[in-house]
Amino acid sequence: MDIFIDFTNGLILAIADALGWLIDLLPDSPTSTWSNVAPENIVLGHITWFIPFPTMLLHFGILLTCIALYYGYRVVARWLKLVRS
Repeated sequence: MDIFIDFTNGLILAIADALGWLIDLLPDSPTSTWSNVAPENIVLGHITWFIPFPTMLLHFGILLTCIALYYGYRVVARWLKLVRS
């Protein structure tokens, strides 16, 4: 039984090493330099304090995701004849 466990552990370690090597081949994040290039805009910070654009965009994205899931569910349900119209 120990041979099977050792073989399984070795296989998992080999897969982890191979995946780590593949991930190391990928380049660094292309967006990491954007935060260093963008200047501080104090006026934009004040505007977003009164009108929270980032939060509004987040909620709009959640709303669109829910709508897309609803219509996707309806299509699948129609294919399976769960919903009539």
